[in-house]
Amino acid sequence: MRRRLEEMTDIVGGNMKKSQVKQKRWYDQKARHWEFKTGGKVLVLLPSTTHELTAEWKGPYVVKRKVEDVDYELEMNGKQKKYKIFHVNMLRQWYDRTDTSFLMGEVNMEDSGIVPVIEAPDFETTELIVGETLDEKQREDLTQLLAQYKDVITSNLGRTTLVEHCIEVEGASPYRQSLYRIPLGKQKEVRKEIQ
Repeated sequence: MRRRLEEMTDIVGGNMKKSQVKQKRWYDQKARHWEFKTGGKVLVLLPSTTHELTAEWKGPYVVKRKVEDVDYELEMNGKQKKYKIFHVNMLRQWYDRTDTSFLMGEVNMEDSGIVPVIEAPDFETTELIVGETLDEKQREDLTQLLAQYKDVITSNLGRTTLVEHCIEVEGASPYRQSLYRIPLGKQKEVRKEIQ
């Protein structure tokens, strides 16, 4: 009996190895050629915590090393397992945002603590683009108001402490939609539309 069990175990092990090789060959056929640097950051396609049947890109995680041609070991910060191995199809490159730079001149603040207005070229009321939805009378009224109050309505940016304005938007909660993978047949169309 023991001998028969050992024979069956050997047969099952051999069949399992054959099927694993076959499945790996099939899975790796559709694998794209991605290269990630050690120490680089990647996103990982992991099951969603809110919806059972969906997956989300999570991360970024740091690449520790390349295990095989299509497998990478990642540092899973804050997880039970410190390192996990993922197939390249489940990884995407993480791109850090570039820091936005602003050019600022030296500003001398007066004793009052108010920043002086930086002069910009003034516009003429004839240069303004008036909405096309206004009729002729409304356009004339608007240009008259601009001409009448041209000392107040200018292209120069200013600041006041006389008035505070609070904009309250009622019932405009952000619309949240679950993430869904695009079917393979429609991915080319979507890419064309995006570009």
